[in-house]
Amino acid sequence: MAHDHDTGYKLLFSSPEMVGDLLRGFVPHEWVKAADFASLCRVNGSYVSEDLRTRHDDMVWKLRLRDQWLYVYLLLEFQSVPDQWMALRMHVYVGLLYQDLVARKELGAGAKLPPVLPIVLYNGQAPWRSADSLDALLTTSPPGLARYRAQAHYLLVDERRLAGSDAPLRNLAAALFRLEAASEPEDFRAVTAQLVEWLSGERHERLRRAFAIWLSRRLRQRLPEANIPETDDLAQVHGMFPDNIIATAEKRGEARGQVKGEAAALILLLTHRFGELPPDVRARIEGAGHTAIVAWFERAIDAADLDGVFRTD
Repeated sequence: MAHDHDTGYKLLFSSPEMVGDLLRGFVPHEWVKAADFASLCRVNGSYVSEDLRTRHDDMVWKLRLRDQWLYVYLLLEFQSVPDQWMALRMHVYVGLLYQDLVARKELGAGAKLPPVLPIVLYNGQAPWRSADSLDALLTTSPPGLARYRAQAHYLLVDERRLAGSDAPLRNLAAALFRLEAASEPEDFRAVTAQLVEWLSGERHERLRRAFAIWLSRRLRQRLPEANIPETDDLAQVHGMFPDNIIATAEKRGEARGQVKGEAAALILLLTHRFGELPPDVRARIEGAGHTAIVAWFERAIDAADLDGVFRTD
Protein backbone atom coordinates (compact mmCIF):
# COMPACT_ATOMS: atom_id res chain seq x y z
CA MET A 1 0.00 0.00 0.00
CA ALA A 2 3.03 2.32 0.08
CA HIS A 3 2.48 3.19 -3.59
CA ASP A 4 -1.15 4.15 -2.91
CA HIS A 5 0.01 6.32 -0.02
CA ASP A 6 2.60 8.09 -2.18
CA THR A 7 0.07 8.62 -4.98
CA GLY A 8 -2.47 10.02 -2.53
CA TYR A 9 0.07 12.45 -1.11
CA LYS A 10 0.96 13.56 -4.61
CA LEU A 11 -2.71 14.29 -5.31
CA LEU A 12 -3.06 16.28 -2.10
CA PHE A 13 0.12 18.30 -2.48
CA SER A 14 -0.71 19.11 -6.10
CA SER A 15 -2.95 21.78 -4.58
CA PRO A 16 -1.56 25.26 -3.82
CA GLU A 17 -3.97 25.48 -0.86
CA MET A 18 -2.39 22.38 0.68
CA VAL A 19 1.18 23.55 0.14
CA GLY A 20 0.32 27.02 1.38
CA ASP A 21 -1.14 25.66 4.63
CA LEU A 22 1.90 23.41 5.08
CA LEU A 23 4.19 26.44 4.89
CA ARG A 24 1.99 28.73 6.99
CA GLY A 25 1.39 26.14 9.69
CA PHE A 26 4.66 24.23 9.97
CA VAL A 27 7.58 26.36 8.76
CA PRO A 28 8.81 28.25 11.86
CA HIS A 29 10.43 31.23 10.11
CA GLU A 30 9.48 34.90 9.91
CA TRP A 31 9.88 35.07 6.14
CA VAL A 32 6.67 33.02 5.77
CA LYS A 33 4.66 36.08 6.86
CA ALA A 34 6.18 38.10 4.01
CA ALA A 35 5.66 35.45 1.31
CA ASP A 36 3.18 36.11 -1.49
CA PHE A 37 1.03 32.97 -1.39
CA ALA A 38 -1.03 34.19 -4.34
CA SER A 39 2.10 33.61 -6.47
CA LEU A 40 2.49 29.99 -5.33
CA CYS A 41 2.85 27.78 -8.39
CA ARG A 42 4.18 24.34 -9.13
CA VAL A 43 7.40 23.94 -11.10
CA ASN A 44 6.92 21.44 -13.89
CA GLY A 45 10.09 19.39 -13.96
CA SER A 46 11.63 16.05 -13.09
CA TYR A 47 15.02 15.40 -11.58
CA VAL A 48 17.29 12.41 -11.92
CA SER A 49 18.35 10.80 -8.64
CA GLU A 50 21.67 9.15 -7.83
CA ASP A 51 20.50 5.80 -9.26
CA LEU A 52 19.46 7.49 -12.55
CA ARG A 53 15.73 7.00 -12.05
CA THR A 54 13.49 9.97 -12.64
CA ARG A 55 11.96 11.28 -9.43
CA HIS A 56 8.29 11.73 -10.34
CA ASP A 57 6.99 11.63 -6.76
CA ASP A 58 8.78 14.71 -5.46
CA MET A 59 7.27 18.14 -5.95
CA VAL A 60 8.81 21.53 -6.41
CA TRP A 61 6.84 24.73 -5.85
CA LYS A 62 7.91 28.35 -6.00
CA LEU A 63 6.51 31.57 -4.55
CA ARG A 64 7.56 35.19 -4.45
CA LEU A 65 9.42 36.42 -1.41
CA ARG A 66 9.65 40.18 -1.83
CA ASP A 67 11.76 40.63 -4.99
CA GLN A 68 12.89 37.03 -5.56
CA TRP A 69 11.54 33.52 -6.06
CA LEU A 70 11.85 30.95 -3.29
CA TYR A 71 11.64 27.26 -4.18
CA VAL A 72 10.13 24.56 -1.94
CA TYR A 73 11.28 20.97 -2.52
CA LEU A 74 8.82 18.44 -1.05
CA LEU A 75 9.99 14.86 -0.60
CA LEU A 76 6.68 13.01 -1.00
CA GLU A 77 7.75 9.38 -0.99
CA PHE A 78 6.36 7.17 1.80
CA GLN A 79 8.85 8.14 4.53
CA SER A 80 7.68 5.93 7.40
CA VAL A 81 11.07 4.97 8.86
CA PRO A 82 14.03 7.24 9.67
CA ASP A 83 16.67 7.49 6.94
CA GLN A 84 20.22 7.91 8.17
CA TRP A 85 21.35 9.50 4.90
CA MET A 86 18.41 11.84 4.33
CA ALA A 87 20.59 14.97 4.57
CA LEU A 88 22.81 13.61 1.80
CA ARG A 89 19.83 12.65 -0.37
CA MET A 90 18.24 16.09 -0.04
CA HIS A 91 21.58 17.73 -0.81
CA VAL A 92 21.74 15.73 -4.06
CA TYR A 93 18.12 16.50 -4.99
CA VAL A 94 18.52 20.23 -4.42
CA GLY A 95 21.70 20.17 -6.50
CA LEU A 96 19.79 18.48 -9.32
CA LEU A 97 17.09 21.12 -9.05
CA TYR A 98 19.70 23.86 -9.40
CA GLN A 99 21.23 22.10 -12.40
CA ASP A 100 17.82 21.87 -14.02
CA LEU A 101 17.10 25.57 -13.46
CA VAL A 102 20.43 26.44 -15.11
CA ALA A 103 19.90 24.02 -18.01
CA ARG A 104 16.42 25.41 -18.72
CA LYS A 105 17.80 28.96 -18.57
CA GLU A 106 15.44 29.92 -15.74
CA LEU A 107 18.11 32.24 -14.35
CA GLY A 108 19.16 35.42 -16.09
CA ALA A 109 22.72 36.32 -17.04
CA GLY A 110 24.76 36.98 -13.92
CA ALA A 111 21.92 35.83 -11.65
CA LYS A 112 22.55 33.86 -8.50
CA LEU A 113 20.86 30.62 -7.51
CA PRO A 114 17.54 31.10 -5.68
CA PRO A 115 16.92 29.93 -2.11
CA VAL A 116 15.41 26.44 -1.70
CA LEU A 117 13.56 25.05 1.31
CA PRO A 118 13.86 21.23 1.35
CA ILE A 119 11.03 19.60 3.36
CA VAL A 120 10.83 15.94 4.42
CA LEU A 121 7.38 14.68 5.46
CA TYR A 122 7.70 11.88 8.03
CA ASN A 123 4.78 9.87 9.45
CA GLY A 124 6.53 6.96 11.19
CA GLN A 125 6.05 5.74 14.74
CA ALA A 126 9.72 5.81 15.78
CA PRO A 127 11.30 9.15 16.75
CA TRP A 128 13.33 10.69 13.91
CA ARG A 129 16.94 10.76 15.07
CA SER A 130 18.67 11.14 11.70
CA ALA A 131 20.92 14.14 11.13
CA ASP A 132 19.15 17.13 9.61
CA SER A 133 22.33 18.58 8.12
CA LEU A 134 24.97 17.24 5.75
CA ASP A 135 27.72 18.62 7.98
CA ALA A 136 26.64 16.24 10.78
CA LEU A 137 27.27 13.26 8.49
CA LEU A 138 30.88 14.22 7.76
CA THR A 139 33.90 13.12 9.74
CA THR A 140 36.13 15.73 11.37
CA SER A 141 38.10 17.67 8.76
CA PRO A 142 41.88 18.00 8.93
CA PRO A 143 43.20 21.49 9.72
CA GLY A 144 42.58 23.87 6.83
CA LEU A 145 39.80 21.81 5.21
CA ALA A 146 36.88 22.91 7.38
CA ARG A 147 35.97 25.74 4.99
CA TYR A 148 35.42 23.21 2.20
CA ARG A 149 32.84 21.12 4.06
CA ALA A 150 29.48 20.94 2.36
CA GLN A 151 26.70 22.73 4.22
CA ALA A 152 23.06 21.76 3.69
CA HIS A 153 20.01 21.33 5.90
CA TYR A 154 16.43 20.15 5.46
CA LEU A 155 13.26 20.86 7.41
CA LEU A 156 11.66 17.78 8.99
CA VAL A 157 7.88 17.83 9.32
CA ASP A 158 7.20 15.03 11.81
CA GLU A 159 3.49 14.54 11.20
CA ARG A 160 2.52 12.38 14.15
CA ARG A 161 4.25 14.67 16.64
CA LEU A 162 2.79 17.78 15.05
CA ALA A 163 -0.78 16.47 14.99
CA GLY A 164 -1.53 17.26 18.64
CA SER A 165 -3.11 20.20 20.38
CA ASP A 166 -0.38 22.63 19.26
CA ALA A 167 -1.17 22.14 15.56
CA PRO A 168 -3.00 25.01 13.85
CA LEU A 169 -6.76 24.43 13.86
CA ARG A 170 -8.07 25.57 10.47
CA ASN A 171 -5.23 24.22 8.39
CA LEU A 172 -5.45 21.58 5.64
CA ALA A 173 -1.98 20.13 6.27
CA ALA A 174 -2.74 19.85 10.01
CA ALA A 175 -6.00 18.05 9.16
CA LEU A 176 -4.06 15.56 7.05
CA PHE A 177 -1.60 14.95 9.88
CA ARG A 178 -4.46 14.43 12.35
CA LEU A 179 -5.96 11.84 10.02
CA GLU A 180 -2.56 10.11 9.79
CA ALA A 181 -2.31 9.96 13.57
CA ALA A 182 -5.97 9.08 14.24
CA SER A 183 -6.50 5.82 16.11
CA GLU A 184 -10.24 5.93 16.81
CA PRO A 185 -13.17 6.19 14.38
CA GLU A 186 -14.40 9.28 16.20
CA ASP A 187 -11.11 11.02 15.42
CA PHE A 188 -11.52 10.31 11.71
CA ARG A 189 -15.13 11.47 11.79
CA ALA A 190 -14.32 14.78 13.52
CA VAL A 191 -11.60 15.71 11.03
CA THR A 192 -13.57 14.66 7.94
CA ALA A 193 -16.51 16.76 9.15
CA GLN A 194 -14.20 19.78 9.27
CA LEU A 195 -12.85 19.03 5.79
CA VAL A 196 -16.34 18.69 4.33
CA GLU A 197 -17.12 22.15 5.73
CA TRP A 198 -13.84 23.81 4.70
CA LEU A 199 -13.77 22.39 1.19
CA SER A 200 -17.36 23.03 0.20
CA GLY A 201 -18.01 24.73 -3.11
CA GLU A 202 -16.83 24.30 -6.67
CA ARG A 203 -13.52 26.12 -6.05
CA HIS A 204 -12.27 23.29 -3.79
CA GLU A 205 -13.60 20.37 -5.84
CA ARG A 206 -10.19 19.03 -6.87
CA LEU A 207 -8.75 19.09 -3.35
CA ARG A 208 -11.96 17.67 -1.91
CA ARG A 209 -11.70 14.73 -4.31
CA ALA A 210 -8.01 14.24 -3.46
CA PHE A 211 -8.79 14.02 0.26
CA ALA A 212 -11.61 11.54 -0.41
CA ILE A 213 -9.39 9.26 -2.54
CA TRP A 214 -6.52 9.34 -0.06
CA LEU A 215 -8.75 8.78 2.97
CA SER A 216 -10.76 5.93 1.43
CA ARG A 217 -7.52 4.15 0.50
CA ARG A 218 -6.15 4.76 3.97
CA LEU A 219 -9.27 3.28 5.59
CA ARG A 220 -9.25 0.29 3.22
CA GLN A 221 -5.70 -0.39 4.39
CA ARG A 222 -6.48 -0.05 8.09
CA LEU A 223 -9.90 -1.77 8.05
CA PRO A 224 -9.81 -4.37 5.26
CA GLU A 225 -12.77 -6.27 6.73
CA ALA A 226 -15.06 -3.23 6.47
CA ASN A 227 -15.34 -3.51 2.66
CA ILE A 228 -14.86 0.23 2.25
CA PRO A 229 -15.27 1.34 -1.38
CA GLU A 230 -12.74 3.65 -3.00
CA THR A 231 -14.49 6.93 -3.70
CA ASP A 232 -13.78 10.52 -4.65
CA ASP A 233 -16.74 11.84 -2.67
CA LEU A 234 -15.57 13.23 0.68
CA ALA A 235 -19.10 13.52 2.05
CA GLN A 236 -19.63 9.84 1.25
CA VAL A 237 -16.45 8.90 3.13
CA HIS A 238 -17.61 10.91 6.13
CA GLY A 239 -21.05 9.30 5.96
CA MET A 240 -19.56 5.81 6.25
CA PHE A 241 -18.49 6.30 9.85
CA PRO A 242 -21.72 6.02 11.87
CA ASP A 243 -23.02 2.68 10.60
CA ASN A 244 -20.11 0.94 8.93
CA ILE A 245 -16.60 1.78 10.07
CA ILE A 246 -17.31 2.36 13.77
CA ALA A 247 -19.15 -0.94 14.14
CA THR A 248 -16.40 -2.80 12.30
CA ALA A 249 -13.69 -1.15 14.38
CA GLU A 250 -15.51 -1.99 17.60
CA LYS A 251 -15.83 -5.64 16.57
CA ARG A 252 -12.17 -5.73 15.66
CA GLY A 253 -11.26 -4.18 19.01
CA GLU A 254 -13.30 -6.81 20.83
CA ALA A 255 -11.61 -9.56 18.81
CA ARG A 256 -8.17 -8.14 19.59
CA GLY A 257 -9.02 -8.09 23.28
CA GLN A 258 -10.19 -11.69 23.15
CA VAL A 259 -7.02 -12.89 21.39
CA LYS A 260 -4.87 -10.94 23.85
CA GLY A 261 -6.61 -12.68 26.76
CA GLU A 262 -6.19 -16.08 25.14
CA ALA A 263 -2.47 -15.42 24.62
CA ALA A 264 -2.05 -14.40 28.26
CA ALA A 265 -3.82 -17.57 29.43
CA LEU A 266 -1.60 -19.75 27.24
CA ILE A 267 1.56 -18.07 28.52
CA LEU A 268 0.38 -18.63 32.10
CA LEU A 269 -0.29 -22.33 31.44
CA LEU A 270 3.05 -22.91 29.70
CA THR A 271 4.94 -21.07 32.43
CA HIS A 272 3.23 -23.18 35.08
CA ARG A 273 4.13 -26.40 33.27
CA PHE A 274 7.60 -25.69 31.85
CA GLY A 275 8.97 -22.68 33.74
CA GLU A 276 9.89 -19.24 32.46
CA LEU A 277 9.38 -19.01 28.69
CA PRO A 278 12.11 -17.85 26.31
CA PRO A 279 11.46 -14.33 24.96
CA ASP A 280 11.03 -15.58 21.38
CA VAL A 281 8.32 -18.02 22.49
CA ARG A 282 6.42 -15.29 24.34
CA ALA A 283 6.68 -12.99 21.33
CA ARG A 284 5.44 -15.77 19.05
CA ILE A 285 2.37 -16.37 21.21
CA GLU A 286 1.59 -12.66 21.62
CA GLY A 287 1.76 -12.15 17.87
CA ALA A 288 -0.39 -15.16 16.97
CA GLY A 289 -4.04 -15.30 15.96
CA HIS A 290 -7.01 -17.04 17.59
CA THR A 291 -6.73 -20.31 15.61
CA ALA A 292 -3.06 -20.90 16.40
CA ILE A 293 -3.46 -20.07 20.10
CA VAL A 294 -6.38 -22.52 20.48
CA ALA A 295 -4.35 -25.30 18.83
CA TRP A 296 -1.34 -24.64 21.06
CA PHE A 297 -3.54 -24.47 24.16
CA GLU A 298 -4.99 -27.93 23.41
CA ARG A 299 -1.51 -29.42 22.98
CA ALA A 300 -0.18 -27.65 26.08
CA ILE A 301 -2.53 -29.65 28.33
CA ASP A 302 -0.62 -32.92 27.92
CA ALA A 303 2.56 -32.07 25.95
CA ALA A 304 5.80 -33.39 27.45
CA ASP A 305 7.75 -30.20 26.61
CA LEU A 306 7.55 -26.95 24.67
CA ASP A 307 8.57 -28.66 21.44
CA GLY A 308 5.50 -30.80 21.76
CA VAL A 309 3.28 -27.72 21.90
CA PHE A 310 4.69 -26.24 18.69
CA ARG A 311 5.57 -29.53 16.97
CA THR A 312 3.70 -28.95 13.68
CA ASP A 313 4.40 -25.23 13.33
